[in-house]
Amino acid sequence: MTIKEFHARRISKIKYEETAYPIHTIADFYDEFLKKEGRLPDPEIVKKWHDILTQYVNDETSTVFIARKYSGGKANNVWNNRRGAVIQFADGFEIVYADNFLAHEIFLMAYHGFVPTYEDFKKTIEQRELFITSGTDVEKKIRLYPSASKTCGCYLAHIVDVNGLYLREDNSYREISSAESSKLYPLGTPADWTKSTDRIYHVPTVLSDKEKVLVKAHFIRFLDPMNHYVTPDTKHCSHTVSPWKRKKNIGEYAPLTYFVQKQYKALFGTRYDELTDLGKFKCEKPTGYTDSTVIDLNIRFDLSACTSTVPKKSTAPAAGGNPKSPRFGHSSKIEYVPSDIGAFTSLFVKKGAAKITITYFDGHVETRTWTCKKITQTSNIRGNLTSQAWYRKSKDSISHIICEVL
Repeated sequence: MTIKEFHARRISKIKYEETAYPIHTIADFYDEFLKKEGRLPDPEIVKKWHDILTQYVNDETSTVFIARKYSGGKANNVWNNRRGAVIQFADGFEIVYADNFLAHEIFLMAYHGFVPTYEDFKKTIEQRELFITSGTDVEKKIRLYPSASKTCGCYLAHIVDVNGLYLREDNSYREISSAESSKLYPLGTPADWTKSTDRIYHVPTVLSDKEKVLVKAHFIRFLDPMNHYVTPDTKHCSHTVSPWKRKKNIGEYAPLTYFVQKQYKALFGTRYDELTDLGKFKCEKPTGYTDSTVIDLNIRFDLSACTSTVPKKSTAPAAGGNPKSPRFGHSSKIEYVPSDIGAFTSLFVKKGAAKITITYFDGHVETRTWTCKKITQTSNIRGNLTSQAWYRKSKDSISHIICEVL
């Protein structure tokens, strides 16, 4: 499967589920909402995406880089949107402007176990086939990349701010200045694109190697799923974190972000060191943070606010009940062998059967054989699996599923 084919399938978003008990601490949030409820991609898939992005950044023939810039903002009563528009410097180095929807799309691909080939990833960018959200009247006239509006269904938090502090060669750690930004990411005027025969804003300057390092650092911070995690949209939860309350998403809460960063650093090891180096950032503790800090987030998820269907009655345990009991709406974690969903599908179609190992919350395990009948290379594997009668009947009791091609 290619990136274009994945996008065409409109694969489902990450779903909100009802929780059976509140989440009180940062560790609870990571363990319950992210890990146990399966809202993080498989670490092995994240590593593969990281390797592709790292290879692209280090590839001397790579000349097109995506920047999260100019997706909003008004000046002189005119929206300065430039999503999908291309800047080309005198030496052929290009920058394409985008908003966070592209990061959502990559996180969603990783979440569903899809990893493209390096060749497909590079071709999709260079041949201007990558989907970048756009749609204003100005953007329709100047964009060279197709528009899209897919999100992962949650708030996508960046652990390290894409437009934050950058580590420089003099060992200083500072933001991109206004002067630097004007050179690296020219805003231009719509006429700079519309008057060009190829609809590219040709800038007569060349970025230095040091400046290109900053552009590449921005690129990998923006798109690497090793720099992402998800939280509920602000409208879907309440919390007691001061001073935000409902005003700001908890994905921007520095102690929570730092906690997730520590887990990722331990989980991904040397690859996280690569991200730190390429992304030009430090792993810094927030002021006043200690490992023993307990911060009551008191998050409760409102199912009725997250779905258009009529919510089912809560199955929260009665007082004194077991808080670790199975919960309504649990989304079972599904692993595939081989882990790449494209490779799994190809092998499944070729072999005709797969072994399904099902682990339940109560600890017992059973196996089934899944035969390939109407499955094709473009089928939604997870959708086909979860439509099976045995899964629909027992899904609230299932903790984990492994699918292995025989």
